[in-house]
Amino acid sequence: MGVMNACTKTLLSLLMTLLTGLTCLATDYRTLLRDKSTGEAVAGATALLMAPDSTTIAVVVSDAEGAVRLSGEGASCLRISHLMYHPLMVDLVGTTLPDTLRLEPRSELLEGLVVSAERPVMKLLEGGISSYDVELLFEKSPVSTAYEMLCRLPGMREESGVPVLTGVSGFTLVMNGKPSSLPQDQLLEQLKSIPVSLVASAEISYTPIARYRAKGASVNIVLKHQSRERITSGLSAQLFGTYTSQYYSRYAAGGSALYTSPSGLSVSGRYRAGLGDEISDQSVVTGPLGSLPEIRTRNVGKSSFTTHTLSLDLGYRKGRHDLSTTYYGTFSPNNHFTERDIERPHPIEQEQESQRQTHHLSVEYGYDGHLMVGAFYTDYHHSQSVTYGTGLDATPSEAFAFDNGQRSRVVGAHVDNSHWLGGGWGIEYGSKFSLSHTANRQQYWVVAGETQTTAPTERVSRELLADIYLGVKKQLTSALSIDATLIGDYARYYGHEETFRLMPQASLLYRISQTDMLQLSFNSQKKYPAYFEREPFSTQRSALQVWQGNPDIRPFVTYNAQAVYVLRGKYQFVISDNYAPHCFIQQMYLDPELEKIVYKTWNWHYYNNLSLTAVAPLPKTDWWQGRLVLDVGSTWIKLDVPFVGTVDRRRTYLFGSLSNDFVLSERNGLTAGLDLSYITGSMQGIYDISDLANLSARMKWVSRDKKWSVTVRGNDLLEKGSPRVRANQGVQQFDFVPSRHGRNFSLDIRYTFGNYKSVKSPSLLDTSRFGM
Repeated sequence: MGVMNACTKTLLSLLMTLLTGLTCLATDYRTLLRDKSTGEAVAGATALLMAPDSTTIAVVVSDAEGAVRLSGEGASCLRISHLMYHPLMVDLVGTTLPDTLRLEPRSELLEGLVVSAERPVMKLLEGGISSYDVELLFEKSPVSTAYEMLCRLPGMREESGVPVLTGVSGFTLVMNGKPSSLPQDQLLEQLKSIPVSLVASAEISYTPIARYRAKGASVNIVLKHQSRERITSGLSAQLFGTYTSQYYSRYAAGGSALYTSPSGLSVSGRYRAGLGDEISDQSVVTGPLGSLPEIRTRNVGKSSFTTHTLSLDLGYRKGRHDLSTTYYGTFSPNNHFTERDIERPHPIEQEQESQRQTHHLSVEYGYDGHLMVGAFYTDYHHSQSVTYGTGLDATPSEAFAFDNGQRSRVVGAHVDNSHWLGGGWGIEYGSKFSLSHTANRQQYWVVAGETQTTAPTERVSRELLADIYLGVKKQLTSALSIDATLIGDYARYYGHEETFRLMPQASLLYRISQTDMLQLSFNSQKKYPAYFEREPFSTQRSALQVWQGNPDIRPFVTYNAQAVYVLRGKYQFVISDNYAPHCFIQQMYLDPELEKIVYKTWNWHYYNNLSLTAVAPLPKTDWWQGRLVLDVGSTWIKLDVPFVGTVDRRRTYLFGSLSNDFVLSERNGLTAGLDLSYITGSMQGIYDISDLANLSARMKWVSRDKKWSVTVRGNDLLEKGSPRVRANQGVQQFDFVPSRHGRNFSLDIRYTFGNYKSVKSPSLLDTSRFGM
């Protein structure tokens, strides 16, 4: 432990010394290139940073937005050259480089020659990031919210209610280029309240971006008022109401409002309220278990809920300075759940009463797009009361009753910075820490039909997580670049273990042309268990089912290697291998000693997945556009199965999806969509999962003034989107259906008002874990 602390202190000292000295190594030069006649961005121009003796200090090619960024010491001038424009020389001695440079078109070009092209849906940004113009991509698609937009981006799909990026094991969601300290499920919930009309672009990166705290793939959602090159002002607001029918009915209503001023002030707020009922229908049929010939159970339940979600953002931008503060809160004050095992001759009813709330506050400061400093505080509270069979006249022997709860408080901070050095070199570095204090409490009042008077079981855990990273990148030529990052990850569980691990990341990018790209990358990412999964608690779910905590579970590191090829700016091909030694996933298994079904999370030997993914937009017409996604992969796993031993398995799967958007009447604002996806049988641990198919349809009407919209959707129309699970490993013999009634229909009505306007043309847009 002493050696580890010494190594940590040495690394921190070296990095701090490096950070304090780097700020004066080189001067950053940034500008935007524009056509003097049209104001359009000038892409593909060569920018040379030159010394007084005319030697070249740095060279770069302007990107699709016309942005130029160089760094060097002792520069005297900047030379801009392009085949279609006159050369431009800018003196840098004793003056500041203008924010925008306007190039004069060559007068000797043929006046009668006009070159026109479609506005690109996707642009390749620095680092091989695919940036999608959301307004153009979904202009004829019945998409209403930022969440729906995310699920329908090229390569994205929704799986079991969660957005998935095909070809990778997971992704980090980022808002406006700023890493968030909120859990990702809460960020996704925020997107459901953001109108798609407020989204400027979506950026997908298959390689790690250190400033995003993304150790793997990432998706950055950029809102229009957060674009540095699109100055906006005015007020925009939207009200919505949604009705969903899925066996029972659910309702949601709320709104969002955004105000921005040319002075740089922005204020936004979002509120969403939901209430209704949801059905749960889970069944298990087992083989012989202990003295029992079989277990046959089907738990059918009804959940009644009320939720409130509120988020407020206050931002101020002046020059190169950017300051913002965010509050996010969720409240579920009255949740009631009842469940019965309808396979029993005389079903016993389980009742649950619960409430939960989350408060999150963060402050962020940014400077010139490369320095980010922030701090956050999160408070989470959950309480639950469960009874099973205690309300009957004669208390059965299986009856139980207990209360449990969790209170978590997390505080943290981060700093991230980057510099461009001379000779095409760049460097980025930063650090983040979080300190959590979690209290879990559980008390049984009735066990096996007998009243208990024992004291409650309480456990308090503290956890310190910190990381520090240092990355370098080199622009070898105008088309070829490389970067590498080393991350030091430190974790301390007070009263338990202390770990420090070095994790490398690297990538190589080759720009074949403005629209073609090849990228090779390797990254590693550490994953932590949820707070409650490490607790030594056992919780009854029914007379035959129990959930068990696991104090022995440990974090694991997953390693990912991949190659990404982008063709013509729209076709994508990804080869990826994901290897995760000691990974953990919750599994269900049979315990012949307890004669019960147990749910538990534990570490496996390893998980490995090799996949090939292709994303292709289909030829577009005036009334139809479509996209095809194909993914073929093979999975290897090895794990120790309770009461069975070590199991080594392999299985190949195939996934395909076809998305279609139709323009029924452009004059009347009618659009429709039809999506079909299919995945062959797969596996997870000891589970064999059945084939899944999903057919969804939607139709949307938008008024001529763009203020009203009505959307009707039908999801899982074939009722084939819910998995059927089977296990056939020794004593682990069972058929498991985790849910039924997947088909649902919804009606969404929205009204938009306000005078939110862009001062500049859109072409100037620069889109550079609680136990809930």
